[in-house]
Amino acid sequence: MLWRSRLLVTAKTIAINLRWGLSWAFAFAAVYVLWVTVLFAIGGQAAFARKHVTYEGTVLTYLESAVAAGLMLGLLRPFNRSRPGSVFIGFATGTAIGLAGGLAMEPSGGIDGAHIALGVMIGLLGAIVAFRWSAPNAGKATSGHRR
Repeated sequence: MLWRSRLLVTAKTIAINLRWGLSWAFAFAAVYVLWVTVLFAIGGQAAFARKHVTYEGTVLTYLESAVAAGLMLGLLRPFNRSRPGSVFIGFATGTAIGLAGGLAMEPSGGIDGAHIALGVMIGLLGAIVAFRWSAPNAGKATSGHRR
């Protein structure tokens, strides 16, 4: 029966980490959705038509990206226990978000060098933020146990 309790703790830990990752990702997505909503209010659909996108499609891309980034962030959260792990998470998640953002801005061309460069730049920014915010005891709350 010990294996069952460990399995339940592991499932609970994964659920906690996924909720944590999704909450951070949707918080960032909310900022971007607010930004494009302001652009839509000012310029209407014409502001998006110039890039061959729609307001609705852009918002949907941001929300889809938040789901993907949040799941990635939550699943990688155990690596957050060390500063190098935090930097890895910041780079990986930032790169994915940067690529998604690049595709949202220019969806018709597919992924090209500019999208990869944008993804890597945002990934590096994510790594810098993770490095600055991480502490030697970062990620201790990922065990699922409360003290």
